Amino acid sequence: MVSLKQFIQACLLLLLCLPNISYSQRTILTGRDNGFGSLYTHDAKISLIDGDHFIVVWKENSSSDSDLLGRIGQIDAANDTITYGPQKTLISDPCRYPEIISLSSSKAVLFYESDDTNDIGYSHVVNFTTSNDSITSIESAVSFSSGDILPTDDGGNIYAEPISSSSFLVSYSNAESNNQGEIKVGTVSGNSISYGSAAVFDNSEVRYQAISLLTSSKFAVTWGDNDANSNEPGYTRIGNISGTSITYETTTSFYTASGSDAVSSVSTTALNDSTYVIVYADAANSNYAKARVAHHTNSALSFGDVAIINDNSSCYDLSSSHLENGEFIIAFYSSNGSTDTTSVVTAHAAGDYIHVGDVSNYFEGNKATNNQIITFNSNTVAYLDILNYQSYTRGSVSLGTLIAASVWTGTGQWHDASKWQNGVPGDHSSVIIQSGTVTVGDDALALSLTIKSGATVDVSATKYLNVSGALDNQGTASALKLNSTSSGTAFLINNTPGVSADLYQYITGAAANSPSKQWHYFSKPISETIDVPTVFTGTYVIQHSESDDSWSYLSSGNQLSTGKGYGVWELDATNTIQFLGTVNTGDITVNTDYTNAEHGWNFIGNPYPCPINWDEGITRTNVNNATYIFDKSSGNYASYVNGTGTNGGTKAIASMQGFFVRANATDGSVKFTNTTKYNVATGFKSAIVESPQIQLKAKNDMGSDELVVRFNDSTTEQFDAEFDAFKLFSSGNSPKIYTLAQNEKLSINSLPTFADSIQIPMEYIAPAKGKYHLKLKSKSNLNDTQLLLIKSDNTTIEIEDNEYSFETTEENTKIDFTLKLIKRNVSSVIHRISTIQAYAENGVLKLSKLPNIKHKIDIYNSIGQLVHTQFNDQSESQIQINHKGVFIVVVSNDSKALYQEKVVIQ
Repeated sequence: MVSLKQFIQACLLLLLCLPNISYSQRTILTGRDNGFGSLYTHDAKISLIDGDHFIVVWKENSSSDSDLLGRIGQIDAANDTITYGPQKTLISDPCRYPEIISLSSSKAVLFYESDDTNDIGYSHVVNFTTSNDSITSIESAVSFSSGDILPTDDGGNIYAEPISSSSFLVSYSNAESNNQGEIKVGTVSGNSISYGSAAVFDNSEVRYQAISLLTSSKFAVTWGDNDANSNEPGYTRIGNISGTSITYETTTSFYTASGSDAVSSVSTTALNDSTYVIVYADAANSNYAKARVAHHTNSALSFGDVAIINDNSSCYDLSSSHLENGEFIIAFYSSNGSTDTTSVVTAHAAGDYIHVGDVSNYFEGNKATNNQIITFNSNTVAYLDILNYQSYTRGSVSLGTLIAASVWTGTGQWHDASKWQNGVPGDHSSVIIQSGTVTVGDDALALSLTIKSGATVDVSATKYLNVSGALDNQGTASALKLNSTSSGTAFLINNTPGVSADLYQYITGAAANSPSKQWHYFSKPISETIDVPTVFTGTYVIQHSESDDSWSYLSSGNQLSTGKGYGVWELDATNTIQFLGTVNTGDITVNTDYTNAEHGWNFIGNPYPCPINWDEGITRTNVNNATYIFDKSSGNYASYVNGTGTNGGTKAIASMQGFFVRANATDGSVKFTNTTKYNVATGFKSAIVESPQIQLKAKNDMGSDELVVRFNDSTTEQFDAEFDAFKLFSSGNSPKIYTLAQNEKLSINSLPTFADSIQIPMEYIAPAKGKYHLKLKSKSNLNDTQLLLIKSDNTTIEIEDNEYSFETTEENTKIDFTLKLIKRNVSSVIHRISTIQAYAENGVLKLSKLPNIKHKIDIYNSIGQLVHTQFNDQSESQIQINHKGVFIVVVSNDSKALYQEKVVIQ
């Protein structure tokens, strides 16, 4: 068996051979080891000595006069266990807020605040040996603060960081000077400690401060500010070290919130000599754990996007530690009001973006105190310290799959392997377009994508680019181009805010004064304000008014709003609309208007540069569930609601598509979110059929129209906002068909299931003179149901087998029909054999006096679905039915019904 250490060494060799390592989710393997202390352990701190050893200090209980203890721990990587050297009492006097840092393989520095009359901060050299894991001595105390240190309950702490084997930094909040933040350089010579002057990094009240060394002469300090007049309570700055002196660069806010004390815990971890991660608890937002990357360039700080580490519960005592290649691990204690949990999570910083893994819970029901993460053995084993009334928890982090970043140079197709360094990328790849132009001629996936300045990504029409993580366009908007032709439009799926792109939407052309000219309906996909003439020249743009159901023309000075729908008139020649700017992403709420029940129609639009799923990730408030999109091919509106559509309507709404919804009350809205984005290319596809339904289609030479009647016991005979769709009328000479429900005209009519028969009124509008047709397009889950079309003169048409045609010599002719559905029952059976008997007994259907010739037995449920078929040539038959309900038994011979009866299974 390969030991943990051998596995780590093999992975390190692999790392040396792989440039541009990208992130792949690590697995956190939790464990529990023998404690280093007894029960009631608290105020513990751990410091790494080398790849196998650490030093830990702690107090035995919460009493301020308890001893401060310490011992050396050693990890056995092969067996994944820990052993400890002897326990040693370090401080017998009352003390608080211990901190420990290891400077070498034999020397550490211990810090604490004395709980005597002076409450001074003290430090000691601690000597130890790893040969027998023993602490050999603790040397004389040397003070590093002139007075009290801000209490831990108020956000105070002592934080130390090694610089070299003989120097270190120590930071604290000086309670004698307005709790200002101070840092000193300490120097160790033999067993003596000396300090340089205190360097104040913030002269107002500092809380929850942390430091991290970037280089031997540069560090980052991060803290929360308790200035009640401040709206920027999260600060960070760079400190420069020269000997024992410290100078600071400009203080920069990494967090803004109203009020004071909005950062309730903070940790800082260096990733390299110019980049560090700030992890903090956002007290202004339920103490959720968040993180962001800080970049230090030319004496200035810039920050990446805020990443959510945990937004399910309040988080405290955050700690973080660098693993490798931008990966880091975070520990925190969280509480949702009923359960306390100690958790860890891995994350990866790439550019300005942080990819966060899944949170792993170590323990539930226990509160961790003084969480501290440190990493061992090439950053593969992490240790988390104390739980109340427990001792110690350990865990390991597996390396996971390491994937080299795919780097593009040259010009060609995305899937051309010869242009990529480290292979054609996939959905777990970090992608860098270093130079040249890459054409996405087939659908493409990436974990992250960086487009360097001067490089270009050109996505072909009908194809998509799906980047699940960070997308960084370092060039102009034109460096990321989404094309559009008569075949369709390219689209982008990505949630990174602030990405600029060059987007196009194809518009069909028609000759001047051509009767075939039409309106095209769209919604803008970028966040920038658009004045109509800057995008649309030589054509007309219109918007819809809910109050009077009218359209009006837009002109110069009229600006397009995000999430609203608009119409553009066809140009004389084929052309494309260009949108150049920042791609819409994130939550977008569109407010709807409502005048009264006679109105309520709002023309809104898909705000994203990709299709959306109307059934997921969208919140509708006082708005019906149906959508209505004009379908040019039929000349009518495609409606869709709850899994069913007409005229090609589906849950998929194309990118930049304008469409109608109907508000049913005031204060309505439609909220779009990133989770509604579709990751498949979408035109108009057939709806998914689940409920029993029929679909009728009307047509003439000018177009077509459809209606759907379906059956679902969650519905009523009245209009149901979640299941029904109104008939939205279009202009033109294509036919119109719809059903009537309580005088409402419906294109999709959902009704309760019926027992024997049902009659549904419907109307057919023939707008122009000419010939018209009506036929059954589809019938689903109604196998044993007869469909009849009854005209006002009682003429009956078997619509299932025949197409009904008529011709009118008048315009706007309306024909009334009744659509009748009949379960095939006794009255519809011509060749009935009265001697056959059918009855149920103990869940078994029993048939007797059957014909002694081969016959077929079909059993249907109450909504007409066939649930059983068998052939028989005996005079009797017994069939096990596994469900209760009403069933219809049909016996037939040579496709001719001989017998039909209802049987109740109880």
